Amino acid sequence: MQDKVGIEFGLVSDQQLKLADQFGLRHPGGNPAGGDIARSATVLVSRDGGVLWSHYTDNYRLRPRPNDILEATKAAMGR
Repeated sequence: MQDKVGIEFGLVSDQQLKLADQFGLRHPGGNPAGGDIARSATVLVSRDGGVLWSHYTDNYRLRPRPNDILEATKAAMGR
């Protein structure tokens, strides 16, 4: 997928919610069709796997603004 869209960072597919569980993002019974889903989250992760910045919400409509993510990235890089 990364090559197809021309990005240089990794993408994650978590259909079994294993990563969601590690981050505490499982929303039990949150799927209107039944079952669990992951809560909405944006996570900036370092190359060694540390969480540099995160934004979590129970409302999937509330997302961080692109400038917030860029500022968090700059801060994490010491810029």
